Amino acid sequence: MEKPFDDLTRKDFEVLSVLWDSKEALSYGMMVERYPKMNANTVQAELRKLLNKKLVEIDHVGYSGRVLCRYYRPTMTPDAFAAKGFAQEYEKCAIHASGADFMRAFLDGKKSKKAKKTEIEELEKLIEEYKKEL
Repeated sequence: MEKPFDDLTRKDFEVLSVLWDSKEALSYGMMVERYPKMNANTVQAELRKLLNKKLVEIDHVGYSGRVLCRYYRPTMTPDAFAAKGFAQEYEKCAIHASGADFMRAFLDGKKSKKAKKTEIEELEKLIEEYKKEL
């Protein structure tokens, strides 16, 4: 399994967040404009790292004014990224805790009763689908 969280920094997540918040692929210059706290060199370094981890990809190459540049997009949604990260962390802990333990901790979180009920119903549907596949 790929390990999307290994060695990721706060800056990596910031770059990913800028891409996730955009409906279009962005050049690094566009990213710097949207997140001025990071300079262009930092964004470029983070993009190289995220490209190597296959968390972003080059969508296309095009002109920004008179300059030819790469446009980047994330390879997965924030939800898919979080789920993959959770699965990675679960694998590390699974020898000490069961799936039921994780679900109990998840459902014991600080959510309203209505939100918990909705999540339980979604989980029940998912479990039924998996049972059918077995």
